Amino acid sequence: MRTAFASSFIVAACLAAAGCSSRDPLEAKVTAESPVGLQMWISDVSGRLSQEQAGNLQEAIQELRFRIMSEGRASGSAPIEAALCEELDGKTAREVIVAGFSCEVDRLQDELSELHHSTRENARLRVREGDTASADYLDRVRAKVTKRLADAIDAQARAKRILAEYTSQFD
Repeated sequence: MRTAFASSFIVAACLAAAGCSSRDPLEAKVTAESPVGLQMWISDVSGRLSQEQAGNLQEAIQELRFRIMSEGRASGSAPIEAALCEELDGKTAREVIVAGFSCEVDRLQDELSELHHSTRENARLRVREGDTASADYLDRVRAKVTKRLADAIDAQARAKRILAEYTSQFD
């Protein structure tokens, strides 16, 4: 009797453990009571995510740090990390990725607006006839802005694609 009970208990424990391990790691809740706690959580969950998902999580977290800095909510490493922990604690990995890539899409939209404005303004600039040094310089500036614009367009398309992967899973 005792052996049957022990065997049943072991089987039930194994099934429970198997059930727990098959859960979607994107639904893992962030535990970020401190920056060290956040790093420990990231390390733990990254081992259960695919390499691509782990990379997306890291990128999203970095983007959220950028937003904290750009909004002026905190400055300096420790205060930024504390604000990040406060923002992330209790969210799921998926929610963190969605929030981070949403911020990235918005940031890149602002950058694109500025680059389009710069492109229009640079198109209006003229140099004196025969001033090849200024003409060459202006051509280099225009080429740099054009390259930055193309890179920002590509980056935003990528961020939107990644964001769609994680939000379409909610549907």
